[in-house]
Amino acid sequence: MDRAVQKPAVLASAPEPRTSASLFAPLAVAGFLLAALTFGAGGCAGERQDVLSAHEAHEGEVRVFNVGMDQAWEAARAALRWNHADTIEEHRADGYMLATAGLSAWSWGAAMGVWLEPANAQGTQVRAIVSRKLATNVFAQSEDMLLDDIAKAVALEKQGQPVPDTDPTEALFMVAHDPEPIGVAVLAYTWTLEHGGLVAGSTNSS
Repeated sequence: MDRAVQKPAVLASAPEPRTSASLFAPLAVAGFLLAALTFGAGGCAGERQDVLSAHEAHEGEVRVFNVGMDQAWEAARAALRWNHADTIEEHRADGYMLATAGLSAWSWGAAMGVWLEPANAQGTQVRAIVSRKLATNVFAQSEDMLLDDIAKAVALEKQGQPVPDTDPTEALFMVAHDPEPIGVAVLAYTWTLEHGGLVAGSTNSS
């Protein structure tokens, strides 16, 4: 007489391990929803009109640079480019520039403006105003960041060096010649919290 073999009952299946992608997806969705709610609650910021309205209300940050109007103008234009301006409106007769920056890895976008006027016989006063699309993004453009970049451009001008189109502190490219190019070194700059400042690292290629 054959006996029926009874299989043990499966009480519960082991849970599938969660991958980093499956863990990241809910966080990404939550972040997107939080940003959308912030936009909805805060209205439409980051527009050129927001910058103009802020200027009429005498808002923004002001610094005085010990250079003439022409040098300060060139430095301000460079700083706007370094802050990823897609378009720059130059109103030289009225002494100001407006710029807009689109979506990037660090920012949801922003509108920027700089107003320049003589401060004394050798100095120029610069007022910077920035309106972010997402005001709570601490990594996005700001008035202090814009004025710091103007200061960097002014320093280059005083040293007699050309002012580049891109931020010179983002990376440095060096090419070796003998007499033809034989190698390149890329020196990248990053800000680290643990070291509390600017750190450089290099990658060589030949």
